[in-house]
Amino acid sequence: MSYQNLGIDINPLLLIQLPNDNKTESVLDKKIIEEIEASLKLKGITKENHKLAVWLSNRKDNLEDIENYKSITDVLLFKQAISLGWDCPRSSVLLIFREINQEHFGIQTVGRILRMPEQKHYSSSLLNNGYVYTNLSKDIIQIVQEDIDYIVQNKAIRIEDYQNIALNSYHINTRLIRNRLNSKFRICLYEAAEKYFGVNRNLGSSAGDETYNRNRTKLIQHFISLDVEKIEIPIPKNVTITVEVGITRANELERFAKTTDELNILFRQFCRNNIGNYAKVDSTPVLELALLLFFDDYLNHSEIEAIKIILFEQNKTKFIELIDIALQIYTKLLKEKASKSTKKIEENKWEVPTERIYNEHYNEKLTEKHALVPFYEQNRASNPEKEFTLFLERNKKHIEWWYKNGDKNKEDFAITYTDREKDIKGFYVDFVIKLKNGKIALFDTKTKNSDTNFIEKHNSLILLYELKTI
Repeated sequence: MSYQNLGIDINPLLLIQLPNDNKTESVLDKKIIEEIEASLKLKGITKENHKLAVWLSNRKDNLEDIENYKSITDVLLFKQAISLGWDCPRSSVLLIFREINQEHFGIQTVGRILRMPEQKHYSSSLLNNGYVYTNLSKDIIQIVQEDIDYIVQNKAIRIEDYQNIALNSYHINTRLIRNRLNSKFRICLYEAAEKYFGVNRNLGSSAGDETYNRNRTKLIQHFISLDVEKIEIPIPKNVTITVEVGITRANELERFAKTTDELNILFRQFCRNNIGNYAKVDSTPVLELALLLFFDDYLNHSEIEAIKIILFEQNKTKFIELIDIALQIYTKLLKEKASKSTKKIEENKWEVPTERIYNEHYNEKLTEKHALVPFYEQNRASNPEKEFTLFLERNKKHIEWWYKNGDKNKEDFAITYTDREKDIKGFYVDFVIKLKNGKIALFDTKTKNSDTNFIEKHNSLILLYELKTI
């Protein structure tokens, strides 16, 4: 209804996740499936009318075109396997049935409902959030530390007497280069492997045993153990996750991985942990495939052989270094592509947002004049920012409101400038202030010599807004 009220033709999707992570359906799974289908049928949602889709190991109903914003499918029933590498931005609500011993959520599932369908926020706050419902009580749920940024708790609302200022703001469309690995990463990994290990491929014809053996010798010379028959991969037991300090400890080793499923799970986690700053959900499968194809193309090893070699404890460090080199090559490739692309600059009339969500890295601070109430200050705020906030509150008699600006989103106030490398970038001033006399003041707090581009930013402000300097 909220989409319709805004004249937007998007049908939101409800995801329902079953409680067992195994591929086969448990007795509990089957019981819940029957109850869910019966309940949905009462609301006119069935697989027969294509409003219910099912994605299970032995059932796949109505999955075609489900990602389409206008799809008539309202509900998708699935298991954990769907959470990796699947992209459906119209997903808005997640209902999780978990077994009682499940005590933490991962962003691979929760992240499915955090994507904005049109890559923007809406005037209706209902459409700017993802919603998670579960049968676990709140007191036993732990959020994995690496996922904590996605679980938002603190909301600030714009003051009631706010009057629009329509400040010109300029946003660089960065969707030209997405922060995730794509198919070109495999070539970067191959290039890294050839530099790091000294291996090569016979591209003129199918590589023979001589090429494979030569490459295996190269890896052995780099102290890579290839004897997969003797390689066993330990599975951690009694892992303790402490959210406050981000420590994960394995108290003892339970046993060694023996099944293909166990190895695949460990391999996926290894790739996820070493993906660098790239989006984990989208990039992890790309890294997995690139590593497996490297072993196939250069060494003629099967997937399971490759996974055991990579995960073997004494080999891990070498492959982490290989991945790091490949990521550096890939990042350089993206920068070169970006430098050749024409950046699209979008202009809009900026206002203090009607509401803003702050994650766990912000703490509430007592203020009287901030445009959003309450005011949340970042834990890692610089001393100049903290001191300037105190300065504003001390001089509140001259101020109608002040706003601590964000520094990356389209909803944040920004201008563009050309840096010393002749690259167009966005400049997000730290503070937007409305004075009692009606003037708008823009302030960016810096320590001496902390910003090599401060002159370029300053000049861009003067040029765009004809500001007075003080």
